[in-house]
Amino acid sequence: VAATGASETSPALAGGSGTALLTWTVNGDVLGAIHTSGFGAPFSIAATGASEIAPAVAKATGGNYLVVWSEGPPTTADVRGQLVTPAGALSGAVFAVSAGAGAQLLPAAAFDGTNWDVIWLNNNVGTRIFGTRVSTAGTVLDTHTEGMAAVGGVQITNTPANPDVPQIACVASGCAVLWQDRRNLATTGFDIFGQMLTSAFALSGTEFLVSNAANSQLSPVVAEIG
Repeated sequence: VAATGASETSPALAGGSGTALLTWTVNGDVLGAIHTSGFGAPFSIAATGASEIAPAVAKATGGNYLVVWSEGPPTTADVRGQLVTPAGALSGAVFAVSAGAGAQLLPAAAFDGTNWDVIWLNNNVGTRIFGTRVSTAGTVLDTHTEGMAAVGGVQITNTPANPDVPQIACVASGCAVLWQDRRNLATTGFDIFGQMLTSAFALSGTEFLVSNAANSQLSPVVAEIG
């Protein structure tokens, strides 16, 4: 798919309705390639001159792809988004998903049948997980303000245990968000926890334990049952 002399890293893949979009980073930019009967030529998704890392991608049913990534210096990075058609054309301009206080890092994305659902880490006051719905027109639907600082999205977890590597999967009735954190570091190392969300992107119930087996549980992955 991509074999240049530069390092191609952080691949992410989504598909549906006969196509797939693979994204990755190279030299601080986000590139993509569309798969139909095979992968086509790579094309630029984001090349703003700032450092763009950790892309994620999700496809709307019968519609476009949403590609999100973290952009900017590691202490003040924002989450940006770009719509891409199934043919591999950019639709509209790059837009801010979250540009609040602190750094917005490691975004993940899913589609719930109506909107895209995007989550990320925010390290403004400790590391926490935030998220928002994004409409198929590229409109950010959920906002959050903490004190005098807008951090973007709604807060999904406020654990002080350094949540990391958030992942999300969604269906029409809501979403599941998983992550690793260190609240049990002294006994079982890093463990996996989760939080359910309603279709309105509100918390449903409380955080729950997924795995606290002996030794560390790392880098969760979650998927919906179609």
